[in-house]
Amino acid sequence: MKTSLDPSSKINDPSRAESRRPPSTVEAAALNAKSPPRMSLPLLRRSRSAAFQSLCGPLFRSRTPIIRRGVCAARSAISDEVGASLKEAMLAKDAGRLRALRGIRAAFLTAMKEDGADTLEDAKAIAALRRLAKMRRESITMFRQGGRTDLADAEEEELKVIEHWLPVLADEEQTRAWAQEAIDATGAKSRKEFGKVMGYVMKDHRADVDGDLLKHVVGELLP
Repeated sequence: MKTSLDPSSKINDPSRAESRRPPSTVEAAALNAKSPPRMSLPLLRRSRSAAFQSLCGPLFRSRTPIIRRGVCAARSAISDEVGASLKEAMLAKDAGRLRALRGIRAAFLTAMKEDGADTLEDAKAIAALRRLAKMRRESITMFRQGGRTDLADAEEEELKVIEHWLPVLADEEQTRAWAQEAIDATGAKSRKEFGKVMGYVMKDHRADVDGDLLKHVVGELLP
């Protein structure tokens, strides 16, 4: 026996109407509390990475870092400053300063090539700068004597750029005191021991003394 179903009974059935009823605010809150919100894939990856770093980061940070030759090695402060100044001079189109800085960079590259190194220590950079300064002073004297004041002035401008990175040298009074100290320490009695006195002073004050001035002072002090 077939049972005829009244279409209106589906609508009027209280149980069916209850199942179609949207959840209340309280019920929705309870459902959300049971199932936490889903995270997007990038956010999930970042969260996992942060957790991994917090747990394992100290283990990796405590290991000695790998330093690649020419990439992570420490560079000389003077060579860094010269490179930065060279870029600034190029942008400013300062021909005189640019010429001096290019000469300094060439001297630095030559010193690095001689040592077979990728970097240049400040002490060796200063030695290269001193050689450049000496060459400029000699050129200035030669140009002045030859009446070429224009070339002498250009050399003096380059000398100012070079001297910017050179430490202030000891004056004659201090140089004389160091020379006398060396004579007393070495027991030098004549000019035959000139080299011994020079070596003693240069060993401790190479970066602070003018070699030409020291030679002059030592020559005066030794009979």
